[in-house]
Amino acid sequence: MPAALIGVDIDRLLERASEMVEACADSVPVRENPALTLGALLGGFALRGRDKVTFVISEKIATLGEWLEQLLAESTGKDDKGLARSTGALGAPAGVREDRLFVAIQLKDDAPLPALDAIEPPPPRLPPDAQDP
Repeated sequence: MPAALIGVDIDRLLERASEMVEACADSVPVRENPALTLGALLGGFALRGRDKVTFVISEKIATLGEWLEQLLAESTGKDDKGLARSTGALGAPAGVREDRLFVAIQLKDDAPLPALDAIEPPPPRLPPDAQDP
């Protein structure tokens, strides 16, 4: 009801939701399932220390980020472990962001998200036994 009140095309919303239900069905091969892919990536990166998630989201659905952040924290935040949302400037110095993972969510017809241009890749890590030149 709230979506309809703010002018969202409910038929289109339900159509897209139906498409995602099909794309994420248990009959879809693991490597083709976007939900499993995202879950595996989030879990894998968290195990490697990237446990702070920053969402970069299309303006039209920006408030979705607040719900996703809450869902993420409640679903994974157990026993002092899990994923937490990260805030701050996207282009912050790489040393500050070594524990961050960026997830871009945009509408199918949107142009690329300009905020992604501000993200700087972290410097490469040397193996623990390597010496810095």
